[in-house]
Amino acid sequence: MALKDFMPYGASELLADQDRRMARASASATALLLLVFAALMLFLPRMPIAADKPAEFPSYVLEPPPESPDAPVEPLVPTTPIAPPSAPTAPDHAVPVPVPDAIAPEPVAEPPASSGAGEAGEAHPGTVAPQGGGSDWGTPVESDPVWGTPVIADEYPVLVSSPDVIYPDLAREAGVEGRVIVRMLVGRDGRVKEAVVDPKHSVPLLDAAALASARASVFTPALSNGHAVAVWVARPFDFRLR
Repeated sequence: MALKDFMPYGASELLADQDRRMARASASATALLLLVFAALMLFLPRMPIAADKPAEFPSYVLEPPPESPDAPVEPLVPTTPIAPPSAPTAPDHAVPVPVPDAIAPEPVAEPPASSGAGEAGEAHPGTVAPQGGGSDWGTPVESDPVWGTPVIADEYPVLVSSPDVIYPDLAREAGVEGRVIVRMLVGRDGRVKEAVVDPKHSVPLLDAAALASARASVFTPALSNGHAVAVWVARPFDFRLR
C-alpha cells in the first residue's frame, strides 16, 4: 500500500512537490545575486574615490658658498734633470794586481776523545767535542759564555765519569732509534751547569734519557793560560736496539 494511499495529505504532498520548490528557490537566489552584482557595477564607478594626500616635505634653499679671495699662484720654476753619475772607467794602462789569499788560522788540536757506553747496551754516548761557533779564536772570559761564543782554551774538557744511559721503555716498545746531540756548558769545576738538546739532532722519545746522563756527567775543566774557564761542549748519544 503506497504512502499517498494511506496518508493522502501532509508529508506525501511535500515530498511530491520538493523538486519544483527547490528549482524555484535556486532560481530566485541566483537572480537576486545577479541583481546585486549588477547594481554594484553600475553605481560603484560613479562614486568619487578620495585620493591620498601627497606627503609634504620641507623645502630648503641652499645659499651659495662664500667667495674666497683668489690666492696668488706661485709660478712654476723649471727644473733641469740631473744626470746620474757615470761609473768610473778604468784607464787603458791599468794592470790587475793579484790579491793574496786570506791566511787561515792554524788548526788547534782537538782534545783526546773519550766515550762511554751504558749498561743497557743500546745507548752509547759519543765523543765530547768543544763547541765555540766553529772557531777557537777569541778572548778568555770570566762569566759563563753563551752558546756559539768562541773561547780560547789550551786544554778542553775530558770526560771523567758519566752515568749509564737507560733506554726509555716507551722508545724501546715503539722501536725508536737515533742519535741525540746534547750541548753542555762545563763549568770551572768540571761539572755540567747547563744541558740542552741540539734542535737539529733531537729525538723526542730519547731526549730526556740523553739529558739525564749529560747533566750528571763530570769533566776535567777547560784551561786557558793556566786558569779554568767555562766552555760549551757537544756530546752525541747513540741509541740502538739489539
